[in-house]
Order: sequence, then structure tokens, then C-alpha cells
Amino acid sequence: HNNAIYHWEHPETIDSLVAMLEKNDKLTSLDMSRNGFEPGAAEAIARAMYLNKAVVNLNVASNPMRPQGAHAFGQMLLQNTTLAKLNLTRCKLTDAGEGVGTVES
Repeated sequence: HNNAIYHWEHPETIDSLVAMLEKNDKLTSLDMSRNGFEPGAAEAIARAMYLNKAVVNLNVASNPMRPQGAHAFGQMLLQNTTLAKLNLTRCKLTDAGEGVGTVES
């Protein structure tokens, strides 16, 4: 499998990551856990995954994406038929700060 782990400190990296995800046809597993991206970044990543046909395992755990980011990923799951595993643990997805966990299809 083609795997990648992305960690960044600069917001413009999100733009590069989104562009890569939109064009990607080789990367099958992506770990973006513990990067500190908030709702706006989560929404951009989720939008990029709408039509992605390669990534089957996406780990975005431990990012403070809050309910707005979770909603974007939920909408993405309605369109993306390739993604088999999505890890959303510890993403502050509820007002209480609890995470949902891992979703597998």
C-alpha cells in the first residue's frame, strides 16, 4: 500500500494537501492525526475527499475539528464510495468534547 503521514505548522499546507487529494489516484492510506487542524481545514479536506477514488483508510484523529468538521466528513461519506475506514477519535465532535470513533464500511 502507498501510505503517507502529514504533519504541518503552516495553514497553506492545507491547500497543497487538498490539491493532492483531488488529483490522487495512488495513495491508499493517509494519516493526518494530531495536526491541530480546526473546522475550516477539516471541511476543506472532506470536500477534497468527495470524489477521491484511491484513499481507503483516512486517519484524522486528535484534531479539534468540532461538529462543523464532523458534518463535512459526514456529507463526504454520502458521496465517497471508496473510503472504507475513517478515524475520527478525539476530534471534539460534540459539545462535551467526546469523539465518535472509527467508522468502517
